[in-house]
Amino acid sequence: MELNHLKYFYSVVRNGGFTKAAAALSINQPGVSKAVSQLEETLGVKLLERHKRKVFLTKVGQEIFSKCERIFRDCAEIKTIADGEKTTCKGPLAFCASEPVASHIVPEINEKMIEAFPNVIPATFCGTSSHLFEKIGCGEFEFGLFFHIPGLSHDLEMKKIGVLPYDLVISAKKFNDKKIRSTFIGSREVDDTKTRRFPTVERMKKDDPDVQIRISSNSLTAHKNMVLKGLGVSILPRFLVAQEIKTGLLKRLYNNERFEFSLKLVLRKNKSLSRNARVWIDYLNAWMKSTQD
Repeated sequence: MELNHLKYFYSVVRNGGFTKAAAALSINQPGVSKAVSQLEETLGVKLLERHKRKVFLTKVGQEIFSKCERIFRDCAEIKTIADGEKTTCKGPLAFCASEPVASHIVPEINEKMIEAFPNVIPATFCGTSSHLFEKIGCGEFEFGLFFHIPGLSHDLEMKKIGVLPYDLVISAKKFNDKKIRSTFIGSREVDDTKTRRFPTVERMKKDDPDVQIRISSNSLTAHKNMVLKGLGVSILPRFLVAQEIKTGLLKRLYNNERFEFSLKLVLRKNKSLSRNARVWIDYLNAWMKSTQD
């Protein structure tokens, strides 16, 4: 049984005859008659009583027509859903991010997204990278955003969104304190316990062999507050510390060196993102570009 044959039968009944159905379907009348006859032959029952100017449903024809009404109503709804996916954003958007991204970047993007599409409901989840990768892999989250990627399973892929400038900062009051200058506040080792390489620490050791990680946290908000309290040195996104540097609360340890880290998008391989996700990421790309201007 072909869906098109049902469609022609349905149109004949709705339009009150073969001629009007043919006009509505933009095909010739014999083609409609043939399709309905083939449907009756396939089903082994008579659906229509044909008269010169009118058609009437048989008892079984009435039952099948009722089913057709549901089928083609659902087909119309499917098209509406698909069209909506192409033209608007609404409903839930579940994704995950490391704490610094969720705390300091996601709110910027959500503001733009909700302003443009108030019916979108973004839900951001935080945690360690390894835990969040599992959730992305099983489809619980559409994508994830991270600065540090400890290692991906074969079913995930990573794409670089862009690069953000960082600053290695210390409390201005502790700038000349040798002990504080040698105390690095780490984060990578919390998300990735297997990591053995810390590029920023290695750079600092060139000037002071005593530099080591003495405090750890995967919250960059905590890093900033600990640096402000004079507990150590941390490398932080410029957007997070620019104001404190400007007002003199924090100082850069290396004024003439550039520190940069890329923001990375993690998702399942070959995944088709929803329109909500695609538009959200478009806003993220625009925000990233604005930070470079």
